[in-house]
Amino acid sequence: MSPRRIVLFSPYPPNIGGGSVILKSLIPQLEAFNISWLHTGLRDQQFPGATWIGPGLGGGSALHDLSRTALLWSRMETPRLDHLAQELMSRPADGHWILAHNEGTLVARVLMRRGVRVHLTVQDDVPDGIFGRSNRYRLLAPLARPTYQQTLKQARSVDVISEGMRRYYASHLGLQSVVVHRFISKLPATTPPPPRAN
Repeated sequence: MSPRRIVLFSPYPPNIGGGSVILKSLIPQLEAFNISWLHTGLRDQQFPGATWIGPGLGGGSALHDLSRTALLWSRMETPRLDHLAQELMSRPADGHWILAHNEGTLVARVLMRRGVRVHLTVQDDVPDGIFGRSNRYRLLAPLARPTYQQTLKQARSVDVISEGMRRYYASHLGLQSVVVHRFISKLPATTPPPPRAN
């Protein structure tokens, strides 16, 4: 039987951030899957085995960025968002694995509206984590929250970064999720400390 084909999407390159470290540790363990990693972000951040599909949806001058971000989180499908969704759907896939981070959440929502099977990985809460810590996006958190939460609830399956996050989403959204950490095949050997003189 041939491996199932999965398209993985992250809104940043595989060589940036702790989230990428986790994903890169998991992929070799998923031998039953043929995983194609697509990402947005900086074009010059290339990584073997991953494909850059365009710039991210955020950034730029504050006024332009905030107006565009407000449109996206109010569920408007912009041409750039549609382009990202089309890029993901153009690859043969049995399912899509989306990192629910910034535009990842928005792309996942569009894919699900088009009948695509989506698994979400949540490593940070967008409205109350990412936006909540941001000077630029903090005021958009109330706008983003309903879209974010609805997208999580509509996904076929969801994994989260910690037991606390799993419990939080279960109690606040009624969301069933599983905790997924970085895969470590074995712990490093440690030498015992030398005995004290006393």
